[in-house]
Amino acid sequence: MLRGYSLKNRISIFLLMLISTLLIGAIGYAYIKTNIEGGSATVLDSVYWAAVTISTIGYSNNGIYLTSAAGKAFSIFVIALGIFVIFVGVQIGVGPWFEHKLEHMMEKRRAPIPKEGHVIVAGISELGEESVNELLRRKIPVAAIDDDEARLRPLLERNIPIVLGDPTRESVLKSANIKEARAIITASDDTTNAFVAITARHIKPDIRVASSASRRSSLKVLRHSGVNSVARSKWISGERLAAKAIGEEAAGRELEKGTYLYQVEVKRSSKMGGMSMGDAVKKFGGIAIVGVRRKGEFHPYKQEMKLMEGDVIHLIGGREAFHKAKEAV
Repeated sequence: MLRGYSLKNRISIFLLMLISTLLIGAIGYAYIKTNIEGGSATVLDSVYWAAVTISTIGYSNNGIYLTSAAGKAFSIFVIALGIFVIFVGVQIGVGPWFEHKLEHMMEKRRAPIPKEGHVIVAGISELGEESVNELLRRKIPVAAIDDDEARLRPLLERNIPIVLGDPTRESVLKSANIKEARAIITASDDTTNAFVAITARHIKPDIRVASSASRRSSLKVLRHSGVNSVARSKWISGERLAAKAIGEEAAGRELEKGTYLYQVEVKRSSKMGGMSMGDAVKKFGGIAIVGVRRKGEFHPYKQEMKLMEGDVIHLIGGREAFHKAKEAV
C-alpha cells in the first residue's frame, strides 16, 4: 500500500489523516454537545475531547464528555478511527521513514564496490554464497547482489561489498559496477538467471556469464540468453559424491557437451614436479589448465609458475585428453 509514493508524500498523507480525524472528532463533539445534549462547547473543549478520544486515553474533565446514546456511539466511532490512523497510519506513513534511516545506516557500513576486475554474484542462495566464498578464497574481488536484505546481511557483517536490489534491473547491475567487472555469476532460479544474463549482456556485451540451472530444459534458454557456462547443481553434487564413494581423486564435471572439468594431484613420482604450467599444457595436448590448488589456496593459470608435489591441477578438456594428462601426471 502506498508503495508508489515517495517518503515525503507518505508522511504528508499520514498527517492529513491525523488532522482530518481530529477535525471530525472536534466538529462531531461540538454538534452533539450543543444540539443533542443541550450543553455548550468551545473550540478548545472540542479539540481537547477529540484528542483524548482519538488517543484512547479516555480522560475527561470539567464536563468535557458525551453522555447521550448518540454521543457514546460517536465516541466509539472516533476511538476506532483513531486506532486505525495511529496504529495503521504509522505503519504505512512513518514506517518507511525508519526503513529509510536503516538503509542509510547500512549504506554507510557497506564496503565499497570494487573498481575493476571483480566478479558479480547475483542471487545469494546457498550456491551463490558458496560462490562468493570460493572467489574470496581465490583472492578475487566480489560484489554480491540480492533483493532480500536478510540474505545479504551475513555478507555485510563480513565486510563484503553488496548491492540490495533486483539483479535483473540495469540500475542495480550498474550499482555493482558491471561495466568494469570481469564476470558475473547468476545463482537464482532459472528464469531470473536468464533475465540477469540478458541485462548484463545489454550493459556489457563482452562480459563472461556463468549460471546455475535447476532444470535440464533450461540449458538452451540460458545459452540463448547469453550465458557462457552453465552448471547444474545436481550434477556437481552427484559427481562429487560418486567420486568420493569410489575413492577417485579426479571427478569429471561436464561443463558443456564433450567438455569436462577435472582435478588431478601431482604425485611424488610424477615427472610434472618442477615443470611450468606453460610446458605442462604443451605436454598434455588438447587440455587446458585453469589453475592449481596448493596448500588450500587456489592459484590461477600462469605460464611460468612451477608445479610442485601435492598440487591439485584443475583441467578442462575432453575425456580422452584427460586420460593422457592423467598418465603424464
